[in-house]
Amino acid sequence: MFRLFKKKNSIHEPLENQISDIKKLDPLIANEILKGVSCDKLPKATGNFGSITNPIPVNGPLGEIKYLGKLRGKTGHAVFFHRIGSTTSTATDNPVDIFELVCQDGTQWNKLYFDLYHPRRSNLAPEGYNLMPLNNKLKKDAPFAYGVPSVVSNFPFDLPKKLDEYYGGTGALSRHAKIWLEKYSFQRPNKKQSTLKSSNQKEIKSTDDIDNFTFITDILKQSLDVEKEILLKNQMQLMGYSNPKLFDDKFVRKLLIERFIFLRAFLEWENYKQLNTDDVNRYISSIAAKVYNISHQEAFQFIDKRQKLYLSELNLLKKQKYPHPGKILWCLHNPTNDEINNELTSCCEQNIVAGFTFIEVILGVFKDFIKNFGIQRN
Repeated sequence: MFRLFKKKNSIHEPLENQISDIKKLDPLIANEILKGVSCDKLPKATGNFGSITNPIPVNGPLGEIKYLGKLRGKTGHAVFFHRIGSTTSTATDNPVDIFELVCQDGTQWNKLYFDLYHPRRSNLAPEGYNLMPLNNKLKKDAPFAYGVPSVVSNFPFDLPKKLDEYYGGTGALSRHAKIWLEKYSFQRPNKKQSTLKSSNQKEIKSTDDIDNFTFITDILKQSLDVEKEILLKNQMQLMGYSNPKLFDDKFVRKLLIERFIFLRAFLEWENYKQLNTDDVNRYISSIAAKVYNISHQEAFQFIDKRQKLYLSELNLLKKQKYPHPGKILWCLHNPTNDEINNELTSCCEQNIVAGFTFIEVILGVFKDFIKNFGIQRN
């Protein structure tokens, strides 16, 4: 009799586990996720669940993987997946990630859209799919699945290699994936895919499909991470200089805004015009308006003016005049006039090599990311 009132199995792991995953992220990202609405469906969503106008709320990048790892198609099979980019949606002000997926038996080839700025994962599933309930013995969701949060050029056939690169381990996921890929036929329903050829002739998604939100964010975060590493490991060459702002959470937004502006100048300087950053510019401008307590129009003007300054300094490099790095570095590390860091200025004055070291680090990160995506100059 009492079994009639037995509680139905939960879909996802306990909320405290989901919150714990978020707190392992960069504090800037974690705070934005934790401030999100706890919901199964976005309040402004319209249309089919999982579509661009009704993205699936999840908690961060790992939340996307854990959600997709629990997804099952009509035949009960798990899914192969990869993230093909990000875009905007009328249902949210947040950037929305796009994942392409196919069931492991070659059926139900779809795209799903995710809003990852929420403290927990949705308990709903898109039409034609269902979510596996929580394993009551484990009491937690697996932090891995048959997919990766990056573009797989020849999806799903190149996925096994990407699984090993992303998850490491013994290679069990890739071995199992190969079994499914050899057993079933995989034919993408829509063959009209926009593609580019990289320098090594591998097919990759077009920049229209990639969009630029996550791509640009990855570049900016990597740039800051590398700078921190340089400061910690190369204090001898940098005369002991250490910029505390890089390690202070409250300055991270300002630093990321400046890295984005500098990146836009770099893309123009190197003639990477196919990487359209207009949507990202609007997104960063909205952040800058909040951070600096200015209007959106003033934020656009601020970004445009700073971008021209960076571009003029970079153009001096083309003329072999070697500009003093202080002007670029001061802006990158001290976004407003009342945040002057004399330590940074004196470091560059006494050791010009230190200044160029910082600039080369930042430019090097930009170039590596673009090269890895196979993006070519115009």
